[in-house]
Amino acid sequence: MAAERGLTQVHVEQTEYGVDVAFVRFGAAYNLTFICDSMGPPDCTEAAAVAFAASLQVLGGGDQ
Repeated sequence: MAAERGLTQVHVEQTEYGVDVAFVRFGAAYNLTFICDSMGPPDCTEAAAVAFAASLQVLGGGDQ
C-alpha cells in the first residue's frame, strides 16, 4: 500500500518506545515517530505505522 501512495525508500524500525517510519514522498524525506504506551493507539505495530504514513494527505493544493 505504501508504494501505491507514493512512498519510497520506506524504513521501519521498532524502538523501545514505539515505531519509527522514514520514507520519501514527492522528493522530500519524512520521519514519523509513533510512541506506544498505555495512552497511545491500541494497534501500535510496524504495519499500522506504515499504513498511517501512507494515509497522510498533502494540503495546500500540491500533487497527491
